[in-house]
Amino acid sequence: MSGLVARPGLDCATRRRVVYRADRPLDATDGDFLADAKRTLTAFSTFVVGARDHLRLTLGSQLEASFAVGGDEIVVAYGKLGGTVPDALIHAVEARLTAKFGRIAYVD
Repeated sequence: MSGLVARPGLDCATRRRVVYRADRPLDATDGDFLADAKRTLTAFSTFVVGARDHLRLTLGSQLEASFAVGGDEIVVAYGKLGGTVPDALIHAVEARLTAKFGRIAYVD
């Protein structure tokens, strides 16, 4: 368990977005870091040869996380559209990510 490298930014709706890069390929069970989230697994691999499945996790309107199964990046958009992101939400999610993947190192 080496950890994650995180790149902060904004999504197209100016919500805080962080891309967390793992040191290994992700599988669908890696979404369990947000066990209380609504899970949507889109099985693109059943429609297109060589395509990767996509897992989307949502916690109401406060958080949306997604990743491609077999990829190494988890994209998390925090907060409501146009709203302020509660620091407690970010800390809680990052505590879960740390428990699952190890230390988080931020880079620019």
